[in-house]
Amino acid sequence: MTISRRSLLRTGGSLVGAAALNTSIFGGAFAETPKKGGTLKVASGGSSTGDSLDPTTYAGNYPMTLGYMWGRPLFRVDGNMELVPDAAEGHDVTPDAKTWIVKIRQGLEFPNGKSFTASDAVWTINRHRQEGMASGLQSNLSQIESMEATSPTEVTFKLKAANADWLYVLTDYHLLMQPEGAPTDEGLGLGPYTIEAYEPGNRALLKRNPRYWRDDVAHYETIEFYAINDASARTSALQTGEIDLALQVPSKIARLLEMAGFSIHQRPAAAFSEIVAQVDNDPFTNKDLVLALKYGLNRQDLMDKVFFGVGDIGNDHPIPSFFRYHAADLPQTAYDPDKAKYHFDKAGISGDVPALAMAPMLFYTSGLEVAELYQQQLKAAGINLAIDRVPDNGYWANVWNQRPFFAGGWFGRPTEDQMLTSAYHSEAVYNGSHYKDPMLDQLLLDARSELDEDKRRQLYFDAQEMVNQNAGTIIPYFTALLSATSSNVAGFQISPVGDGSFVDDVYQVS
Repeated sequence: MTISRRSLLRTGGSLVGAAALNTSIFGGAFAETPKKGGTLKVASGGSSTGDSLDPTTYAGNYPMTLGYMWGRPLFRVDGNMELVPDAAEGHDVTPDAKTWIVKIRQGLEFPNGKSFTASDAVWTINRHRQEGMASGLQSNLSQIESMEATSPTEVTFKLKAANADWLYVLTDYHLLMQPEGAPTDEGLGLGPYTIEAYEPGNRALLKRNPRYWRDDVAHYETIEFYAINDASARTSALQTGEIDLALQVPSKIARLLEMAGFSIHQRPAAAFSEIVAQVDNDPFTNKDLVLALKYGLNRQDLMDKVFFGVGDIGNDHPIPSFFRYHAADLPQTAYDPDKAKYHFDKAGISGDVPALAMAPMLFYTSGLEVAELYQQQLKAAGINLAIDRVPDNGYWANVWNQRPFFAGGWFGRPTEDQMLTSAYHSEAVYNGSHYKDPMLDQLLLDARSELDEDKRRQLYFDAQEMVNQNAGTIIPYFTALLSATSSNVAGFQISPVGDGSFVDDVYQVS
């Protein structure tokens, strides 16, 4: 069963697999009966030779997808963005939503033969809480007052303040359960596959985990997972039969692939791309300059010319339209070259704007096209933008969140609190724009602690408004996730948060 947000404050139940709702943008259907065996050859972008199997380091699409093949968190979200237990089997919670008891699923084993216990869960989570650990979860996990294994099958969390959505934090793709004290970069997890070989930036070979607790999922015997950052090379590999499944297919070639006989799968997602100015680095400390850059972007033009209308226009905050507390009444930041010029002139910037660092893989493999179109749009406001074309390899480690003006992207998170806290809390490791406001920190604390729905909705609206008006992030659109499969693949399901849980359902058609 799924656990709705309303039922989170009641005792949780056991897991029954839930299929995600996926559609082809041009039509299509899936076969019905899963077949066991065979090898799935799949390719993704977002990889680097510096990638690791250590989940605390995950940033790009490739490691996140790979992680869900060999590992699993305590809970995950299904295709309807509802909570389902995974390495856990249920929960209890006190009426004030401050004490949560997570019940560990019994009978699970790691590939090294060690039984999974509550101590492993505590150890895994504590790694992300360690001082100096560059984990994107630290700001979310700072809610924990105390955490302990109160029995071999129970973990008790005591939170500093109420949070009705606490279990959603435990779905994060960084929190893959690992055996206590074991190496963290060898892929020892509770997923349906085990790592047989791994070459960062190239490929991973996986085999079905004989210890996995479910027999009704993970139908392929082996998976060959290739790292192909170039979108054209990735789709060419699909067309020539070198792979069976291409992730992150650009919308501009999706129809061509379908016309050639491939199935195109689309799903609205919480994932988004962004252009980020660090507001504590000159010249972006000047708010008028940031406003000029926001008004100088024609989002609809970008959506039409680069993404062919596939996706949703963003409004410079990270909450998509299908979330329950989305600020639908917040005025849309619209393209206005006159306003952009006004604010740019008011900023008094001498010379050109610092170069925008952009890699081809960004903006759903259309990074350079986006940068060049944005460059043209800004010219209408008299703003000259230089583009620093940065290679894909090493981007997440060496450029993202480190340059004063850069592009990036997020997979999205399943709740407003988790997304806003991960990206905009003053202590968040992934706070790329360096927007730090104690008032926003307190607002997020108040919102997650508020159990009245109407009051909570208003608090999250206020948080989105603060980010929209004050942060240095420009969020032009929310991605519609697109993937393509060959005719010998069925059952493919895209996760709304873009993880690798599709391996549960996909199977070979003879």
